[in-house]
Amino acid sequence: MRRSSISVAANIAEGVGRKSDKDFAHFLNIAMASAYETQSHMYLALDLGYVDQEGFDIVYTSLDEMCRMTFSLRQSLGVK
Repeated sequence: MRRSSISVAANIAEGVGRKSDKDFAHFLNIAMASAYETQSHMYLALDLGYVDQEGFDIVYTSLDEMCRMTFSLRQSLGVK
């Protein structure tokens, strides 16, 4: 879970440093995939009792919002 959550920010940062919108969009896709992976880990953590429902809801909702914002940013680049 730590690796996938760190990957979100790392891929956005790496994408910002790229020269083209196409490259940036690619790294935004990777960041979103890492966020979805983290959400999946959150379900497992909830099922195993590592996190309570309130903690799950906070993190899951934050990741969901981040994905929506990242997707919007990607769309604004106009890259197919």
